[in-house]
Amino acid sequence: MNLKHNVWFFRNVLDKTWCDNVIKKYKTYAVKKGKIGGDGSKLKASENKKRRNSSIAWVGDKEIYQKIDPYVHTANKNSGWNFEVSWYEEMQFTKYSKGQYYNWHMDMFPQPYTKHRFPQYEGKIRKISCSVILNDPKEYSGGDLEIGHTNNFETSLNKNKLNLSKYNLGQGSIIFFPGFIWHRVTPVTKGTRYSLVMWTIGKPYV
Repeated sequence: MNLKHNVWFFRNVLDKTWCDNVIKKYKTYAVKKGKIGGDGSKLKASENKKRRNSSIAWVGDKEIYQKIDPYVHTANKNSGWNFEVSWYEEMQFTKYSKGQYYNWHMDMFPQPYTKHRFPQYEGKIRKISCSVILNDPKEYSGGDLEIGHTNNFETSLNKNKLNLSKYNLGQGSIIFFPGFIWHRVTPVTKGTRYSLVMWTIGKPYV
């Protein structure tokens, strides 16, 4: 799929107080280990940890959705993607402590959702991924969001074929990219990184 823009972001658009309040509210709940592949049931715990080591909490806060929603539509339009989107998945509050990371992955699953506990998900796929930087990057080292983009949807992960970009924006920044884009969070080497991740869903492309 040829894209004019693989990434669209808004720098420092959410104020510090709002971000700090989200961290304060959810950081004590971020004790569950993040998993790969929906519920993570297809991977052994050891294999899952090789690819992802982070602590998460599920967030269904309507106020947060309303706060982020205008930026989703603006990014979708201004980037030229113009993807059909009809719903949001549950958000993840993610905590990366020293040594934690999320290796290269895509957010979009191979098949649309089926038999999901939320009927709004049925037959839908992930379209746009959203990452909100909740704390000042000066509070931690490492933890960089790296995006390895290619215009060939069928290209497998090979860093020699990817155009790598690093996005280490300030607190309150929001980064958007299509769900089929390769990306990772590098290991945190000092401090703690907090982020909020959200995905839009919609009908399959074909």
